[in-house]
Amino acid sequence: MTKHSPAEAPANGEHPRVVHIHVADKHRGAMREIPAARLVAGRGIEGDRYFGTGKGQDISLVQEEHLRAACLSIGAPYLPGASRRNLTVRGCDLNRFLGREFLVGTVRLLGRELCEPCAWMEWNIGKGSLQALLQRAGILAQVLESGLIRPGDSISIPDPPS
Repeated sequence: MTKHSPAEAPANGEHPRVVHIHVADKHRGAMREIPAARLVAGRGIEGDRYFGTGKGQDISLVQEEHLRAACLSIGAPYLPGASRRNLTVRGCDLNRFLGREFLVGTVRLLGRELCEPCAWMEWNIGKGSLQALLQRAGILAQVLESGLIRPGDSISIPDPPS
């Protein structure tokens, strides 16, 4: 049996987890929240605009704490999905996942690259959000193993084999 370590030591007693899942049907389409998502290895989230595109954009993740802080700093309301990222997570430093495998529930992912803020964020979140989210706008990850994820699923880093 493989052991897993939490992605971070919880400072607030809360373990790292998924809080929202969003997809868009097309490139500039509206993001919609879904109760569960099927992730397919090497393809992404079924029903999302980037599914199967082969652009290395299997799935995008962002930290809720960073989004809330950015919204507070520019005086904008926090609206889940406004970042246009697929997964909003809480309780872990996503930048530490770059180049590492990690688990969302039972689905294995690989952190590939920073997902820097873009004009869409500035438009959706508010003026100043692009600057407020530099180096904190999330990551892109590759789906290594297929599976189903839901809000509430834990985020962990597999322990190396002994």
